[in-house]
Amino acid sequence: MSPRLMNDLDIAYKLHSEIVTFWQFYVAGISAIVGWVFSRSTAWSLNKRLGISVTTLVFMVFSISGLYRSSSALHDIVALMRSDTYAIPEGISSSVFYSVVNRLNVGDWYLNIGAHVVVDVIILYFIIVVAGQKPKA
Repeated sequence: MSPRLMNDLDIAYKLHSEIVTFWQFYVAGISAIVGWVFSRSTAWSLNKRLGISVTTLVFMVFSISGLYRSSSALHDIVALMRSDTYAIPEGISSSVFYSVVNRLNVGDWYLNIGAHVVVDVIILYFIIVVAGQKPKA
């Protein structure tokens, strides 16, 4: 008995799920860092801020890398499934198929990465600048 092959929709859903997982993991990690910065009782030393910044930057780069690969692949698959020459799988109406394909569309990679980079810069600012200041009582 041969293993069941994944069809295009299965692959697209798997990639979409990966993107959601990347964002969930990123939000959890960044929320912990922001909580740590704003719950500190003293100003952090420059060495501590630099160490945490570098570690956070490594986390951000890995997150962006995975998000880029998954969102680029999903974008390409969605574009392929939207093409006029794509054969809609048997047993699915064209209106349902295109509704699903539209739902899977997360936009081009730069839409995901752009938001990520904006938040990354803000977080690094919190770590480097805000955490170096004495907390307000």
